[in-house]
Amino acid sequence: MTDATYWLLLAKAGSEGKPGDTGPQGPKGDKGDPGPAGSTGPIGPQGQQGEKGDTGADGVAGKDGVGASVDLTPYAKKTEVIPSNLVSLEINAGATFDTPFIDFHTKTGVNDYDARIIVAGGKSGAVGQANMNIVANGGVIINGKKVATVDQINPWNSITDKGHDLNTVITDGRYWCKATMGNAPVATWGYLYVNSADPARVQQDFVSDTTAEKYIRMKFGDSWTAWRQVTLW
Repeated sequence: MTDATYWLLLAKAGSEGKPGDTGPQGPKGDKGDPGPAGSTGPIGPQGQQGEKGDTGADGVAGKDGVGASVDLTPYAKKTEVIPSNLVSLEINAGATFDTPFIDFHTKTGVNDYDARIIVAGGKSGAVGQANMNIVANGGVIINGKKVATVDQINPWNSITDKGHDLNTVITDGRYWCKATMGNAPVATWGYLYVNSADPARVQQDFVSDTTAEKYIRMKFGDSWTAWRQVTLW
């Protein structure tokens, strides 16, 4: 064994040396595959409304209507009085006068009219709110049948005998009580209104001609309730 070998066997291991400096960063690796999509989150609060956009351009104007003002004088003695191309008729359209009317003449003479249709009471911006008054004392006839007025349908009946028992007045109608009545609520003349479902179910309303006070009572079977005053104002 040589001296060099002997010393090599007897030498102790030295302490660990200090780490060397970090080497430069290696090249970036390849991008991995995308992971799975996460679940959709909750819907957020609605944002404020945006400003109103500009008004669009006007559309194409429609065709003019066929309605027109027509002088019917040339047709006065003809059967066909309306032109075939007239599909609508506007009376007083756009005028400031608010009571248009149509006069009808059936006889030669000086009468202003024999019958007249008057329209009045319309409201600006509200369609169909006017009233129509047909002035024809001879009556209005539809399909050959005369139309009854309210007064003809429900005329006033006069009761003039003093002490007449109102318990016996059980027929539908309006009664002008021109005397002090029996079983009346007050001892004055008055107006009696009777509504009768049948002879055993009758309602009577009585309005005093003197005080304008109103009273009401009912009949059930053969019995009448007491009169009760009704307040209207």
